[in-house]
Amino acid sequence: MSEIDREKLVAWGRERLNQLKKNRDVRVTMDYVDGYIDAFEECLHEIQSGAFDADNSEVQRLRSAIKKAISMWPNTCDFADPEDVIEKMIAYLNEALSGARKKEEPSMTRNEVLALKPGRELDALVAEKVMGWVEFSPIDPTIDFGVHGKYRWNYAKDPKDSKQKPIPLYSEDIADAFEAETKVIEKDPSMYVHALASVVFGHSQVQDISDVRKMCMLIHATPEQRCKAALLAVMDGDE
Repeated sequence: MSEIDREKLVAWGRERLNQLKKNRDVRVTMDYVDGYIDAFEECLHEIQSGAFDADNSEVQRLRSAIKKAISMWPNTCDFADPEDVIEKMIAYLNEALSGARKKEEPSMTRNEVLALKPGRELDALVAEKVMGWVEFSPIDPTIDFGVHGKYRWNYAKDPKDSKQKPIPLYSEDIADAFEAETKVIEKDPSMYVHALASVVFGHSQVQDISDVRKMCMLIHATPEQRCKAALLAVMDGDE
């Protein structure tokens, strides 16, 4: 089996979802529930047929990812809701394949970090890259966190106690931002201070932080700025 092209897979899932939405007024019966199961089996068949293949192949890695998604999906769906069934199928496959591709993802550039907006996607990056959280649920930027049955949004495993928890609001809550900041300072305080200065003042001024007014601006840096500085410090430390 070749590596999956997620865009093709999501597009196919959306098309099937739209087909099911047209039948919203149909009374739910066992035959209708069987239709949801058939739709998922059809998806697996399409995957195995190569319909969503990308150019690269790592058979065992992707097979394990898809197998994990299949095992999790049936226990979390509301089979009376066609949209819930397909949406969660897509989300689980997307999550599994995202994890499988993690090692292939290139490092973010400085400009990409600076372009990030405060919110759950930036929070998740800080949780992963700075704090060491793992096993992320799908990220929904529109909510702090949520649980639907056993299905979670914006959760990950905290390395402190290996429990699944809502991802802290690092980029919007100053107390959470301080926690990430402290983590980086413990590793390399000088690198973090210069990274924060580069975020607050601009890259060209990173070497000059002796001015009292500038020091005050560093003290009052926002959670967003502290998060970006922490990410930059970690990136520089890994090079």
